Amino acid sequence: MVYRPAMTRGPALVAASLLFVTACGDDGSSATDGPGPTSGPASTSGSATDGGETDPSGPSSDDPSLTDSGSDAATSAPPTGDDTGSADTSPVEPGGGTIDVTLDGCAIDFGGTVVVTYNGSLGVASVYDGGATLSGSFQFDLSGTGTMELSSQHRVDTGNVINMVELSAGTWTNLDADALTGGIDRIGGTLVVSAWDPAQGVADLELQGVSLLNVVDGSVCTIDGTIVTEELYP
Repeated sequence: MVYRPAMTRGPALVAASLLFVTACGDDGSSATDGPGPTSGPASTSGSATDGGETDPSGPSSDDPSLTDSGSDAATSAPPTGDDTGSADTSPVEPGGGTIDVTLDGCAIDFGGTVVVTYNGSLGVASVYDGGATLSGSFQFDLSGTGTMELSSQHRVDTGNVINMVELSAGTWTNLDADALTGGIDRIGGTLVVSAWDPAQGVADLELQGVSLLNVVDGSVCTIDGTIVTEELYP
């Protein structure tokens, strides 16, 4: 099911958008942390932020996943439950996009209003309570349209970054450092980019079995579905 909920474009949503942009720079840990237990499969829908670690090949300084603002965002942010009991009765407008994805290996709530931002990379966040609560997000820094067969080496070669964040669980990203030193690569799947103009908030992405690695506990989450954005949050 495609979520296309309404959003209040007020001060609270501005605050959530700023929190989301701040979280984009926080991995919470190194990708060399040992793997931890994976959570069971979950189905969800709804959006962006940054994470990841330094590519061993020495990526350029504009790789948004290299920004390290500490690990506090993952532990001190507001609760990310599905509490939608806002008393706000002011007029609402539709969000800037839709997230319709199924997750296997993690549980993230992407069912809120979608907020689209751009700060050098495209952020797609799910928010609740008129923007007071950020429940999950994606961040994309891509080279353009086309079909991409994902791997850790592909990330190193192209600089394309895909991040998915749940504040309490950390960041999943498209880089497995172990694979670059002879280990089995846990990154995989296909990303089809049909439209890409991030500065205008426009993207049409299809994720086909895209597997990302959690940089905190080493768990893998696999994503299937679509993310479509139409406009930036004003």
